Amino acid sequence: MSSQRMAFLAPLISVDQPFLRSSALPMISNAIHPPVTEAVPTVGAAFDTLWNIPKGSTDRMTDTHISSPLSDGISSWILAEADPPPAAPPTEAEITSLREAFGAFFGERNPQKALPLLTNALQSFERQPPDERAALYRVRGDCYMALQLPREAADDYGRCLGLMDGIGGEKADPSERPLARLGRARALRSGTGLDEKRNTQAAEDYRVALTLTGNDDLEEEERLADGVSKNPYAAWEWGMSLRASGSYEDAARTHGRAARAFEDVGDHAAAVVSALDRGIDLAAASSGTDVKDARDALKAAILSTPTVKGDDIALLQRVVAKEGEARMALASILWAANDKSDGEKEFFDACATFDQLDADADARDKVAQKTGAMPKPLISNLGYSIDDILGAREVGCSSFKRESFLTEKLQWPDVLQEKVLKLEKLK
Repeated sequence: MSSQRMAFLAPLISVDQPFLRSSALPMISNAIHPPVTEAVPTVGAAFDTLWNIPKGSTDRMTDTHISSPLSDGISSWILAEADPPPAAPPTEAEITSLREAFGAFFGERNPQKALPLLTNALQSFERQPPDERAALYRVRGDCYMALQLPREAADDYGRCLGLMDGIGGEKADPSERPLARLGRARALRSGTGLDEKRNTQAAEDYRVALTLTGNDDLEEEERLADGVSKNPYAAWEWGMSLRASGSYEDAARTHGRAARAFEDVGDHAAAVVSALDRGIDLAAASSGTDVKDARDALKAAILSTPTVKGDDIALLQRVVAKEGEARMALASILWAANDKSDGEKEFFDACATFDQLDADADARDKVAQKTGAMPKPLISNLGYSIDDILGAREVGCSSFKRESFLTEKLQWPDVLQEKVLKLEKLK
C-alpha cells in the first residue's frame, strides 16, 4: 500500500541507532553521529504491488445506511471527503527522476546535485498521497541542512509534519515524525541566537523527537529518558534550546541527563562539556546571593576537565575552552553575590585558561610548519551540534566584553550577560 512505497526509495536514518562521534559534516543532517548506510535500496518492482488502496473503514457507514435523496447526498459528500479516490501511480519517468534524486543525495552524497532533483520530484509527486509527499519534504529538508540552509530546511520539515497531521498522513512511516521533529529543531537552532520564540519551538521539537525515539512500551517520562539515552547529542542540543528560551532550570536538568547518557555511551569529553553547561544553566537561574547550587555544580564540573584524555587535539581544545567559559560564569555570579575575592580569582583563572589554550595552539602550529604538516582545516559549522562549541583562538578573556559575542557565539542569556559585563568592568 502507499504507506510503504517510500521505504523502497531511500534509506531512513533512524534516530535510535548507536551514535558515533564524527567531526565531518554528515550528509544526513538529521543523523549527525550515526553511521550512514552506503547501500541505496532500488525501486525495482516494488511499485508494481504497492499502488492498491485497501478498502477503507468507511464501508461500515453504508452497512446501516437508510436510503433517501438527502441522506444519500450527504453520505456521498462525507465519504468523498473522508476517503478521496486513489491517485494515479507515478509515471516511469517520475520514478526514474526520484531514483536519480535519492541516488545523488544518499549515494553520491552530493546535496548540490540532489536539491533540484528533489524539487522536481516533489512537483511530480504533488498528486500522490500525503504520506509520500511528507517523506519527500523531510528528505529535502535534510538536503537543505547539508547545504547549510536552515530556514529552507525548517520550512520543509514543517510541511512534512503538516502533511502527516492531515487526512492520509496517518499512513506515513512512523519513523518520519521523530526525524522531521529533530530536523526542524536543529534547523531552528542553527543561527537563531537568542530568538526566544524559535528556541521555544525547537525545544518542544527536541522533546517530542526524543520521546518518540524511546521505547513506546514505556510511560511518557520513561520513554523520554530512554530517548535521551539513545541520542545524548540531541539531548545536549535540547538543553541549549531550553537555555536560549529562558527555561534555565529545565536546561540544567536536561544537560545533567545528557551528561549521564554520554558517560553511558563512552563519550567522556561530551559528558564533561554537558556538566559544564549544566553549571552555566544554573548560573543563569541563580539570583542575588543564592548561588550555592550553581557554584557547586560549576566547581565540580571544572575539576573534571583534566580527566578528558585522548589524541583528538581539537576536541581537547574545545573542552578547555568550555572550562574557561564556565569559569567566567562562576566568576560572574560570585562577583554579583558580593563575593569579590573569589569572583576575582575565578576571573583571572579563566583568563589564564584561555591564554594557555591559545599558546598551546600556536606552539602546535609552529611544530606543524617546521615538519611540513599543514594544520587541519576547520570543519563546516553545523550551528547546533556539541561539536560546534568554540575552541582555541575562538574565545578569550576580552571576548566577554562584547555583547555580540555573548549573544551570537555563546548564546548567553541577558541575565548572565549583565553579570559578566559588570565583572569585566570590576563594578
